[in-house]
Amino acid sequence: MNITIADLAKVTGLAKSTVSGVLNNKEGFSAKTRQKVLQAAEKYGYVPNEIARGLSSNSTGSIGLIIKDITNPFYNHMTKGVQEVAEEHGYTVFLCSSGESHQAEIKHIQAMVRKRVDGLVIAPLLEEVSFDHIFALNQKPVPFVLLGKIQGLECDTVEFDDYGGGRQAAELLLESGHTRIGFVRGLSTSRASKLRFEAFADTMRQRGVPIDEKFIFDGAKGLRTASPQVPGWRKQKRRTALPP
Repeated sequence: MNITIADLAKVTGLAKSTVSGVLNNKEGFSAKTRQKVLQAAEKYGYVPNEIARGLSSNSTGSIGLIIKDITNPFYNHMTKGVQEVAEEHGYTVFLCSSGESHQAEIKHIQAMVRKRVDGLVIAPLLEEVSFDHIFALNQKPVPFVLLGKIQGLECDTVEFDDYGGGRQAAELLLESGHTRIGFVRGLSTSRASKLRFEAFADTMRQRGVPIDEKFIFDGAKGLRTASPQVPGWRKQKRRTALPP
């Protein structure tokens, strides 16, 4: 059974407002009263109800972080950074991974809003999906930041030069003397993958180097999950390079 402020008030003989004030570290109480309340709270195992506290203070001290793939090293590093900065400011981070699922992304955002997080950091799917849930979120009082831009939506975003990165990777390999270069594309919902491949293809054409379709693989989260349509690709005629 969870011990409540009302329970502590009964065992201490103090008013609920006094107990609540002491537990919330408010001023105006004697050292004797503070000691009495805190000793009772420790004795009976009182645990603050963060949801109730959030309702009264309009803050839960929490941030929701929704990423696309918890196994992706990029999101591991990003999560670490978000958590470090949040802790510096006294916030706790709640993490969810959509697993590249649009429906899971919607469900996680709705759950975070219900839990009254103070803000959200979202890495949404950006291709071949609808954004109704993001536009709806923009009408709520919960601040949020997106990794990537959604056309027509005014909100805070963090953007990456995925096209420039794809071009640099292709140029590096070409300048190193490679010409038979493969490319592993991500899922169709990944804008980053789409832009990187466009840059790779444009750079190859500009340099007059043909793209061998046998070495282009789709729907992969990594090198080991290349498209099952080409199960023997590792045994094919040797490529000279494969950009990450």
